[in-house]
Amino acid sequence: MMKYQELKGDLFKIDRNKWALAHCISADVTPTKNMNKGIAKIFRTTYPEMASYIFKKLKVGSAIRYHVNGHTIYNLVTKEKVSQKALDRYEKKYYSQLFQALESMRDQMVKNGEKFLAMPKIASGLDRGKWDKISDYIRDIFANTEITIQIKYL
Repeated sequence: MMKYQELKGDLFKIDRNKWALAHCISADVTPTKNMNKGIAKIFRTTYPEMASYIFKKLKVGSAIRYHVNGHTIYNLVTKEKVSQKALDRYEKKYYSQLFQALESMRDQMVKNGEKFLAMPKIASGLDRGKWDKISDYIRDIFANTEITIQIKYL
């Protein structure tokens, strides 16, 4: 059965050979554009080749898996443009796209036999999503898996 925890700590200090990491991005990422704020900036700096690998595969509602040196990163494509937020008239669509991206990640993790996932409080920082709603989505989507999830926050 799925295990879920929210723990204070640095996401990048976790054993990345054991734990897959995940974060949210927009479909307008290119090798040189976007992923330059928040935790996405840390992912871009830590994995400088990742944007070049994923940018042609970006589709809203998908999770793009990037694997290098034993590390796995899931890029959850939750919106078309970096400027879009989970607010106002775009809110319902944003959550629907986030839900689809989480399902895509779950399916890939199950297919690849991955059992450990760590991520920040996705979609609730710069994208302004409601963490209570998002954490419920995560628990619901992964409920019938054997995946252990850690949410890391500072």
